Amino acid sequence: QNSIYLFIRRASKDEDLLISSNKVIHGYKPSRIIIDFALNANQVNLSIQNFDQGLKIANRIASCYFQQECSFTNMCHQNTAAQVSTFLNDCIKQHVPDIHLFELKFGPPKSKTNLTLNTDNIEEWLQKIEPSVGSILHDVSLIQHMKVLFKSKKVTLSFQADTQYANYIEVDYSEHVLNKKERDDFKSLIRDSYGITVLSKTFSR
Repeated sequence: QNSIYLFIRRASKDEDLLISSNKVIHGYKPSRIIIDFALNANQVNLSIQNFDQGLKIANRIASCYFQQECSFTNMCHQNTAAQVSTFLNDCIKQHVPDIHLFELKFGPPKSKTNLTLNTDNIEEWLQKIEPSVGSILHDVSLIQHMKVLFKSKKVTLSFQADTQYANYIEVDYSEHVLNKKERDDFKSLIRDSYGITVLSKTFSR
């Protein structure tokens, strides 16, 4: 066995508890949680309706196990730097169907100095400035956002490097400019072609 499974049955909400003599008897609405720990407890899979609730429980168990404060990162929303680099490179070369890149903003994460290219030929200008600033494709964590045309609408894609795992990047987009079908088409195009999960700015973390 390569995993340790923990099954928990608890009340779904605090107000659902049945209490007698200051002791919890039962919950009206039971919530079932399955926590699947790797043997070294450095990875966990959760099966639960309320993800944040399950994550808190898993963090607490891991903290007790290692005897220090621990927290897991939700990798479902993370994309590898290699995935983002491939997508970005294809956008720069205008190789992505239905997506036209027209703006790119980049610079060191903690620096107040950034460079924004707003042009129909991003690739040409990146080549011109490469002798001075280097190739941004070698370090995609420098990318802050890019703006593209998708079905004649301007969509902003923002990039956030994971603070714990340098090789992972969260990507979100300005979904409000697209209707529901366009949002589904946009996310599906990037997911199916590059394996990248694109989050709504509303739900990104």
